[in-house]
Amino acid sequence: MSLSKVIAKKIRTTIAETLTEKRTQGKISKKQYQSILEVVENVSDAVLIEKTILNEKRKKFWIQKAVGKSGSLHKALKVPEGKKIPASKLKVKKGDSTSLKKKKVLAKTLSKMNKKGKKKD
Repeated sequence: MSLSKVIAKKIRTTIAETLTEKRTQGKISKKQYQSILEVVENVSDAVLIEKTILNEKRKKFWIQKAVGKSGSLHKALKVPEGKKIPASKLKVKKGDSTSLKKKKVLAKTLSKMNKKGKKKD
């Protein structure tokens, strides 16, 4: 059995396990489950491997895509671009637009991620 066949078999097994888990949790319908499984079983090994690799590459750069235009949050909150945005301004308010809410939540999340890597002395 060639390496590509082994890799494709492992990918198919992983996808089937994930789909089964989502199906038992009620996150996808029986029809969706069957149609996705059918597509995965019928696609060629090379295409399956290529799609999986591309998907993994996309996952790596989710932060860069989510950040979007740099400085837009600073501009919206009226904080000068080199200054740190205070935590009080990152609180989501009722009158905020949807995009501003998303930017505030992302900024909070990213600030927490930055703190996890630092060691306290």
